This record gives sequence, structure tokens and C-alpha cells, in this order.
Amino acid sequence: MAVIHAKVADYRADALHQATTALVRRANIIVTEDLNIKGMVKNKRLARSISDAGWGEAIRQISYKADWAGKTHLKVGQFEPSTQKCSACGNLRSGEDRLRLHERTYRCDSCGNVADRDLNAALNLRNYGLNYVGQAMPERTGVIPVNACGASSAGPDAIASGRYGALNQEPASTSDVG
Repeated sequence: MAVIHAKVADYRADALHQATTALVRRANIIVTEDLNIKGMVKNKRLARSISDAGWGEAIRQISYKADWAGKTHLKVGQFEPSTQKCSACGNLRSGEDRLRLHERTYRCDSCGNVADRDLNAALNLRNYGLNYVGQAMPERTGVIPVNACGASSAGPDAIASGRYGALNQEPASTSDVG
């Protein structure tokens, strides 16, 4: 039984290393949330899933790999309202209007934006990174669907033709940053 557990642990560690390496190779700036993982693990319903996912280890690996590669790892503070802020207009939900953990869809009362809670938070983190490098947020035309990482999912043909660029491309070098 111990051999099986060791193999599973090795597979997870290898998958995490491959994922974090690919992420650092792909982007010049990686934005993550500085989550209170120790506090979140105290929630009995989430503890096992959070521990299995290895969030703390993933953040640690991203940080040191980005440092080795000369890239930037931004940690957004745990009190930054990434899930409470509309990624389209910046409207902030507060007080009784705050989004609760069980609510999985973000609906903005100001602009009418409706998005998955996690996608909305990911877009807010992407916008944070874009603001860090001084880029304006690309126009949101609804033509280019994006995934949770903010990457274009318009398809390889559209991206290869240059018709749609990925929304999360950073400058090729730090000299491009103003």
C-alpha cells in the first residue's frame, strides 16, 4: 500500500512541476492570489480538495521558477476583492451585496456583466497584471472567447493568422515595459 501512495505522490509532484514550468515558460508575468491556504484548510468541506491540489506548493514553485527565469511573479494580496469586483466595469460589491462562497455566478448590477465567479476573478487578476506593465485592457468585443487564464480560445487558426492575439501576452522583454 505504501508503494501505491508513493507512486501517486510522485505522479502529483511530477505533474505539478510540469505545469508550473510550462506556465513560467509561457508568460513573462504570472499573477497569483496570496490566499490564506492554512485558513481555508480549516473548512472541513474544502480541506481535502485544497490539500490534494497542492496550491501552496504550486505558488512556491511558480515563485522560484519565475525568479530563476528572470520573470515576474506578482502576488495579489489576499484582501484584494478579485471575486467581488466586476472584470468589465470595475464595480465593487460590498456589504450585504457581497458574493458568498456558494454563489458561483457573478452578476454586475452596474453593467449587466454575467460571468462564472472564478473566470471573473481570473480576469481581474489578468487586469492587475496588465496594469502592472502599463498596458491598457484590450477592447472587449465579445468576439474572442477567453478561458479562466485569460487566454484566447478562438482557435489555433485564428491565433496563427494574427487575427486574434492572446489576451494575456506580455512584452517579449523587460525593455519593452515602460
